[in-house]
Amino acid sequence: MARVLGSDLTLNPTQIERMVRQQAAAREEAHRARNEARKLTKEERREKIRTKCQRELMEECVVAVFRVLDLTNKSHRFKLEANAQELHLCGICVLQAPNNIVVVEGGARCVKKYVRLMTHRIRWDARP
Repeated sequence: MARVLGSDLTLNPTQIERMVRQQAAAREEAHRARNEARKLTKEERREKIRTKCQRELMEECVVAVFRVLDLTNKSHRFKLEANAQELHLCGICVLQAPNNIVVVEGGARCVKKYVRLMTHRIRWDARP
C-alpha cells in the first residue's frame, strides 16, 4: 500500500490506515453480499441434489447385493432404509432368518456410499 499512496502515507499515516481498513471492510462486505445472493434456498439445494442423482442414474445403474446374518435390530433396519431414501436408491430387503438379503440399485456414487454404510459404518455385532 505504501507504493500506491506514496507521499500521502508519510503526511497522515493514521488517516490513510483508516481509509485502507474501510476499503478492505467494504470489499469483504461486498464479497459476503455476493455470496449470500448466490446461495441456493433449501428447496433449490434439494432439487439440485435430486437432479444430480437422476443424471448419474441415467449414465450408469449399479446394483449391490448384501447378505446380512442378523437384521433383528430395528436401528439397523432404520439406518438401511433412511440412507437408501437419502441416497435415492431403489431396492428390497428380504428378511429370512439365517440369510437376510439387501439389494439396492442406483447411481455409482450413491451405491458406493451405501456400500460404505453396510461394510464400515454399521456395527453389526452390536446388540439392541
